[in-house]
Amino acid sequence: MTHLGWDSEFFGVTVGRADVDEDSVKRAVEEAVEQGVECLYLFVRDARPPALAYALRSGGRLVDVRVELDLHTSPTLPDGIRRADRRECLELLPLARSLADESRFSADPRFAADAVRAMYDIWLGRCFDDGIVVVPDRGLGGFVGVRPIEEGISVDLVYVDARSRGQGLGARLLSGAVAISGAARARIATQAWNITAQRLYQGVGFRTASIQAIVHLWLDEVPSPPH
Repeated sequence: MTHLGWDSEFFGVTVGRADVDEDSVKRAVEEAVEQGVECLYLFVRDARPPALAYALRSGGRLVDVRVELDLHTSPTLPDGIRRADRRECLELLPLARSLADESRFSADPRFAADAVRAMYDIWLGRCFDDGIVVVPDRGLGGFVGVRPIEEGISVDLVYVDARSRGQGLGARLLSGAVAISGAARARIATQAWNITAQRLYQGVGFRTASIQAIVHLWLDEVPSPPH
């Protein structure tokens, strides 16, 4: 189990994370109790039913089934896509905040909605400061924000306005972000239920790499063992 300093400071509770399977989930919960963790993020590899069932019996709530996809090709820069200027961050903030409702943190009632939206403000700022944000040449019908990671880039934020969907804008934005970054590999994640997003990413060339069930376990909700 790993303590998450940023999450702990931002949310004001002690947060930990553990990547688990059926052989390690019980010990991860025990370690969290021993170390005074208040909220434990359990990432269940392959969404394995035994590990997931144990996490839920322990009082956890399933907040996401996340599909991660990888891209190992370098697309060309599509027409009509450009890198956004840092001064455009304020204009894009409402779009980034609209993504908060689909976040796993919004699925957990113990995280305040205002805090979750503020977290997306921070993520957008990080994409501008450390990575790349791309937008259409005209208007703000969508944007994509990426940041560098050890093996390439992580696509952190993808937004396409409802009026602009079905016109290929999302694919152009994704391709543009990867092309401008020059990265040889990109990673993106979405919810298992979001088939539309998966098809979009696959159309650009992303391929499924892994699936995880994510459980938020608040330790004050863990049932007391029978006497």
